[in-house]
Amino acid sequence: MRLLRNWYLIQTAATDPRAQRKVFDDELMGQLVRFVASHEVGHTLGLRHNMGASSKTPVEKLRDKKWLAENSNSPSIMDYAGLIMLPAGRWYYDFIPRIGDYDVWAIKWGYSYFADAENANKEKQLLNTLTKSHEESKTRVWHRNKPLQSKVSDRRPGGQCNESLRIRD
Repeated sequence: MRLLRNWYLIQTAATDPRAQRKVFDDELMGQLVRFVASHEVGHTLGLRHNMGASSKTPVEKLRDKKWLAENSNSPSIMDYAGLIMLPAGRWYYDFIPRIGDYDVWAIKWGYSYFADAENANKEKQLLNTLTKSHEESKTRVWHRNKPLQSKVSDRRPGGQCNESLRIRD
């Protein structure tokens, strides 16, 4: 808990009065524990750091306190987004990321079961369709600039196929 407290103190104490106390209140510590636990579970499920995710948040929304409360400052718990500056030097401290659009999409992409897929190539087509449809939607999802290489097993029960697939951004 000390490491988590010190991490938040160093990153936010200049602008978040809650971080200027020697002992953080239970509500703040609960939010921090939830963030770290969700972030680490993301790694356990196969998500990597997504440092570009916050670039998908519209700049005008960074100053919209209500919008930030509903959406967070980044569409991914795997990002390390931080400070939000308001006009006239005022700061809004919504520093703690939450599970976002990208995280939900990535888990759906990685763990969907396609009963209709006869083989890995059909599954690849379905995953690419899922990716393209999500890119066309207005949700805040950030994809890497270069293609990802991944090993995808045939997810049908008893499937033996282990084919390398290239997923295109």
